[in-house]
Amino acid sequence: MAVLLSIAAIVALWFFRRPPLVRAADSMVVAMRDGDGNGIFDAAISDERNCSDLTPEKVHQAWAILIGPNITASQFVSKDRTDVESNQTQAVASFNYHTEQGDPWTLTVIANQCAEGTKANVIYGMLATASIFSADGHTYSTLTSEVALQGVRRYRQRLEAIGIHSVMLAPGSCVSWDQLETRLQPR
Repeated sequence: MAVLLSIAAIVALWFFRRPPLVRAADSMVVAMRDGDGNGIFDAAISDERNCSDLTPEKVHQAWAILIGPNITASQFVSKDRTDVESNQTQAVASFNYHTEQGDPWTLTVIANQCAEGTKANVIYGMLATASIFSADGHTYSTLTSEVALQGVRRYRQRLEAIGIHSVMLAPGSCVSWDQLETRLQPR
């Protein structure tokens, strides 16, 4: 009887275990929530580390500029369920918050399966999240090019001050702040 229960427990654990991609996405979003510079740095692919000249300390400093103040000034609401996307190479992990004004916002990490393991776009992801906050503390419901451009202009100088002079938009796409601003300009 004990053998049957052991086998049933092993089968149940195997059946209900979360996929590695989901576990990685959950770890990344917790690191992002907590400002864990090492955890966020580990999530960045080597292209992004090279593009933005990242170190764990620099990542933590960027978090303290872009994410930390918004988490501190907000109330946690819930965590969304993390699932592997239909493409089987991504998982999205999210925490939901409300600002002091009651505006909803989401801290999201998209974990991508790649040759280096499970990685995310960390600096531009943090910048995009910070950009949805207006100067008066309200949030925009959508990250448009105009909203992203306002965010770049608001945070660029502070990010340059900590040594981040370029940002990776996608693997192989490293752009300077000037190039990013040009890309975000209305046509």
